Amino acid sequence: TGFFSDGTALVGQVAGTLPGILSRLFGHVTSGVLSLATAVLAAFMISAKLPRIREFLRQRTPEAWQKQYLPALKGLRKAVVGWLTAQLKLTVVVMGLLTVSFWLLRIPHGLFWAAVISLVDALPVLGCGVVLVPWSLISLLQGNRLQCIGLLGTYALVWLARNVLEPRLLGKELGLDPLVILFAMYAGLRLLGFWGLVLAPIFAAATKAALSPQ
Repeated sequence: TGFFSDGTALVGQVAGTLPGILSRLFGHVTSGVLSLATAVLAAFMISAKLPRIREFLRQRTPEAWQKQYLPALKGLRKAVVGWLTAQLKLTVVVMGLLTVSFWLLRIPHGLFWAAVISLVDALPVLGCGVVLVPWSLISLLQGNRLQCIGLLGTYALVWLARNVLEPRLLGKELGLDPLVILFAMYAGLRLLGFWGLVLAPIFAAATKAALSPQ
């Protein structure tokens, strides 16, 4: 009560804390930009010398280790690239569905919102329901029943498309049967949660590559 009774106290408090907040924010942004620039520069320098690095490691790695672990590492790399490719395709499909739905519902800046929600949907723990369900409830409270029903229908359509396409796309990119991918995703989710859902299909593909006859 004493703090808000005098407007000058509030102004003084804001004026006193704002420089500190801006200073910390500037420090975090500067640190992030510096870290990103360092990572990009390091990646460029490592890529330029990658053939020499590979030859250096090959000469100093026992041949038995190369035969035993090299196929697994190659399979792991292929699995990671395949998983990223499948997720990118899923994100494009989800964004397309959202864009068409928002256009039919006459939602302003539909393409922008479709891009944002598709990125949120790429995170298995969240999904597009984190945005679409509250949005539909707000539309209902505002008396816009058509938009509420449309948003809920869009959520159901995106959920169905993701659950149908994800095992197939991952199976195609990772070279595994969709049923194996589905089982791996479920087992990983139950055992390790979010990271298990992501890593289980990759581990299954790397295991298959390691056990396949060369």
